[in-house]
Amino acid sequence: QRIPTLAGLTQRLVAVDEEMGIVLFWMNFGPNSLPGPGGRALVTLEAFKVYGGQVHAAEAIFEGQPSGGPSGWE
Repeated sequence: QRIPTLAGLTQRLVAVDEEMGIVLFWMNFGPNSLPGPGGRALVTLEAFKVYGGQVHAAEAIFEGQPSGGPSGWE
């Protein structure tokens, strides 16, 4: 699936466990993706349970962080 092109969007496939069928994905929607002062960015960490070629469960954590902050995955 293609990731939508947004100004400042960054993403990273963090981990894939093929035996357990778990995929972990991190995305930063870029500066000013959250309303309010300071240009905060919406950051998500998403986990998917995949088996039989289909996604059967998804969990997501959404957080705001200062724009330009590190992802922690570099």
